Order: sequence, then structure tokens, then C-alpha cells
Amino acid sequence: MAEVATSRRSRFTAEREVELYETVLELLGEVGYDGLTMDAVAARTRTSKATLYRQWGGKVELVVEAMRHKQAGVVCEVDTGSLRGDFEALLAHGDEPAMEETSLLMRGL
Repeated sequence: MAEVATSRRSRFTAEREVELYETVLELLGEVGYDGLTMDAVAARTRTSKATLYRQWGGKVELVVEAMRHKQAGVVCEVDTGSLRGDFEALLAHGDEPAMEETSLLMRGL
């Protein structure tokens, strides 16, 4: 019997996903990774916890997707051939507010 491949379909609009990812990143900056809970994300985004788990599986997957969404354009463009060069190129792309937000996120993680 052949296995049937199922794909996860989002019930969120693109705008709603962006809002949810931004909220996750805000919470990371405020309370850190250990303090981030699916309950807090659900409350702040007015989404049921069951929906979050159904869509992303758990906190790790949700945080990873939020980080991917935030950095998708810049990270894909950078490939200098060395890790140090990549970091320098990423820093050159950032403006002051973006750098402040990124440092807040890094402290949260």
C-alpha cells in the first residue's frame, strides 16, 4: 500500500503569519527563549494554543520559522567564503534600529 503524503496547510493569511512571527520575536526579546511559552504567544496573538501546536508543532519550530522569516532576504544574499566575512557582510547590511532589534533577539536566545 502506498503512503499518502500530506502537507501542512496554513490556516493563517500571510499578514497574520507575519503578525504572529513578529509577536514571537518581540516576546523573545522581552522574556528570552526559556521564558517564551506557547501560552504567552497564544494570549498575545489571540490564537488558540491548539492551533499553534497544530501549525508549528512546538516552541522550537515556531521560533525557527519566526527567525527564518525575519532574516530570509539578507541571509540568503551573503556568502563571502568565510564565516568572518559573512558576519562582516551581515553587519554592513544592518541599520541602527535593525542592529538594536537583532541584539535584543540574540540576548533573548
